[in-house]
Amino acid sequence: AKFLANTNPNKNDCNLTRERMDLLNSIGFSWSLREEGWEAMFQDLVRYKAKYGDCNVPHPNTLNDNDFEDIDADEGDSLAFNRTALGIWVSTQRADYKVYQQTIHKLKSKNNDIDDSDIKIKMFQKRMDRLNELNFTWDLHEASWWSMFDALKRYKQYTGDTLVPQKYDANPQLGYWVMNQRQLYRKFCEGDGDEQYNKGSCGGMNEERIEALEGIGFVWSRR
Repeated sequence: AKFLANTNPNKNDCNLTRERMDLLNSIGFSWSLREEGWEAMFQDLVRYKAKYGDCNVPHPNTLNDNDFEDIDADEGDSLAFNRTALGIWVSTQRADYKVYQQTIHKLKSKNNDIDDSDIKIKMFQKRMDRLNELNFTWDLHEASWWSMFDALKRYKQYTGDTLVPQKYDANPQLGYWVMNQRQLYRKFCEGDGDEQYNKGSCGGMNEERIEALEGIGFVWSRR
């Protein structure tokens, strides 16, 4: 334990040489138990995706006990995981991503570059790259918007227009979504002070979404 404490590269009194650090890295030495914990949860996410096809692990607060079962252990390789812990961990990754975006924005606004001293940023970028390899969804609201947009494109292919009735029996959610886009667009054009309309968070409106909708001939007003 004393050796491990003395080999922590984050300690101010660390006297490790680069040569010794390279040697420890070559045998897979773990510099942080926290990193080991992250890696264990990442592997659970890999197993979750193999079973369910995506990385959208429900947060335990949104689940009933019977919503989905834990994966059973497979012969020769345990595929079981703690669904509660994994759901919380996935939510934490998305929260960390928001903090990362805010940090990068602040650095850019101050014309500061990321250097080798930004350890936390570098570490998260590595984690982000690994999660991206699994097609991890960082913003569920954004993903949901584009999913509805794809549904609208399919509707146009079938009917020839984007005039989805508000009460559309084949897809009631699409009818409501189209109506909501018109309302959000009006607020956007009026310069509503609420940041959610300008940034497009939580299903709001922004220039990218306007361009996408107008690209398929969306009608903003049916009057």
